[in-house]
Amino acid sequence: MKSICIDIGNTNTKVGLFENGDLLSVHKGLTNAELLKFCNNYSDHLIITSSVTTDFQHVYNLLEHKERLTILDHSLKIPIQNSYKTPQTLGTDRLAAVVGATSIMPNCDLLVIQAGTCFTYDFIDSTKNYLGGGISPGLLMRFQALKEFTSRLPLIEMDLTFDLLIGGNTEESIKSGVINGCISELEGIIDRYVVKYPKVQIILTGGWTNYFESKINRSKFAFHDLVLIGLNKILIHNNV
Repeated sequence: MKSICIDIGNTNTKVGLFENGDLLSVHKGLTNAELLKFCNNYSDHLIITSSVTTDFQHVYNLLEHKERLTILDHSLKIPIQNSYKTPQTLGTDRLAAVVGATSIMPNCDLLVIQAGTCFTYDFIDSTKNYLGGGISPGLLMRFQALKEFTSRLPLIEMDLTFDLLIGGNTEESIKSGVINGCISELEGIIDRYVVKYPKVQIILTGGWTNYFESKINRSKFAFHDLVLIGLNKILIHNNV
């Protein structure tokens, strides 16, 4: 099967081109016109889209051949058991990520961590039963919150080279608090899952994967295109 998988996030849109289950290429930052041209250039490909925004319909509205398009929502068939209490409110990127994770590492307890605009934690057990997880503010959101909810603290830009525990001034203190706070949160959440599920495997994905992969001192696997892989698996599951 040939497919185009579109992951519309809060910050970026990623498009994956698949053939026979293999991810051939990934494209980022496409404008609406470029996305339309891309989809029309592969007119023999089925399309699936996932969006965490309220604007998911724009892809549907752009396409000339709408019968090719599947929109991932809570009513679509998926190859796992979804035990989330409110499936209609579950972010489709979270759902696609756990489907992708189980296809890569089957028969395992898995904690899937997406480090993007938010940190999301999603647990699926070895029998493919998705239980849920957690959501917390992401890295840049925390910098923004300190500016928005205080009267004097400045907005500090992320510094990929920053590596201090003790900040010597206000700017360094904000960087230390936000960056080290994120690292400590990630490691602490992982530790708590390991206590509850000793054989759990940790999978890290999302836009900040490269940064946190080197910062987290815990055993984990990194898969950058996990949502795209999951979307393709869901599309296949609905077209067999």
